[in-house]
Amino acid sequence: MPLYHATWRERLPAIRREGIRADVATKNHSCENGVYLADSPLAAAYFLIEAYVQRGRAVSDPAERASAIVIIVVDDARFDRSALEPDPGFTYPVFRTFVHPGRIDVRNATIIGVNDLLER
Repeated sequence: MPLYHATWRERLPAIRREGIRADVATKNHSCENGVYLADSPLAAAYFLIEAYVQRGRAVSDPAERASAIVIIVVDDARFDRSALEPDPGFTYPVFRTFVHPGRIDVRNATIIGVNDLLER
């Protein structure tokens, strides 16, 4: 079963090269270090939207920024599921979210644009 990770489109080249990894310099949330994964693409997008709302730049256009969100479909064959920990900061009952402590290779993963997600 795949899980989902949201990021900004401009970060995709580095993510495709280096994988998804916990990186303090580009973190969107102040909680645990790790790769955040969700069981729903909508829940994954929610993380980035929440971070933008909390820390968005006044000069940025919200619609433009929202269209820059992409969802990476992470096949569970790419990581050790036993390493997943429940995300302590996300308690929405409909979705489940997790923190993975390491790097996840996503070189050939499917990418979904947030606009495509909303049109489904």
